[in-house]
Amino acid sequence: MTQFPASGQGYGPGGMPPPVPPMYVVETAQQRWSAAAVAGFVMSLLGCTAPLGLLFGLIGLFTTSGARRKGRGLAIAALIIGVLWGSTCYFLGYGAYRAGKFFLALTADVGQMLQTGTFAPADADRILARIGTNELTAAVHGEDVVAWIAAVKAKHGSFREIVPNAAGSQQLGGNKAAVDFTGKFVNGEANIRVVFVTDGMQMRVDDIEVGGISLRDMAEQAQPGSTAPTAGDDKPKPATETDDKPSADAEHEAPTPDEAGEEQP
Repeated sequence: MTQFPASGQGYGPGGMPPPVPPMYVVETAQQRWSAAAVAGFVMSLLGCTAPLGLLFGLIGLFTTSGARRKGRGLAIAALIIGVLWGSTCYFLGYGAYRAGKFFLALTADVGQMLQTGTFAPADADRILARIGTNELTAAVHGEDVVAWIAAVKAKHGSFREIVPNAAGSQQLGGNKAAVDFTGKFVNGEANIRVVFVTDGMQMRVDDIEVGGISLRDMAEQAQPGSTAPTAGDDKPKPATETDDKPSADAEHEAPTPDEAGEEQP
């Protein structure tokens, strides 16, 4: 026989059974991916769109918090890759900017040196201190630059302009490289080679050569003790007393006046 609880026992107010709490079923199969996380990961891998990948990675990190969306790992990867690519692009862009700025200033300085009719040694020293290496400024002085400009003008004529060369740059070994330009002169075109040294983000000129006339070589030849021939080497040596005196063999072989008279009939 079925036993029912007495009135007021096991039931809620009014004799009704207590309500059953609702049951929530989380369907993980229905959880969607975060579009921002996926897009950020893909964009960060492309390199050029790394900044956008970094931005979408941040959005994806927010949308996947609390397990609302899948793809939190992709969002974190997008942030890491985006930072790495962004740093690389920044340094490459900054290096290209510095190189472009350096070569623009270099062509302007070289053109100023070659185009100026009367270039003062003090102006040359100031330009060398701004663009030259320590070795170049120690070996070359303002007077050497003036003499080098005069030699270039004597060979190629007056300078007109300097333009980029199709040959481009050439690695010379270590941290030293060379870049070629085309110089237009009255007598025709001549190759202008600039040898520079890179030290991190810094670039310094180590030598300038115009049509085979090197600034450093010309300055080294002009220094005292150089093996280069000088004007004094062509002068005739003065005669000495030893040169004027006949040798002992010549005195012995030459006949005396008495001997010459005895031989006459």
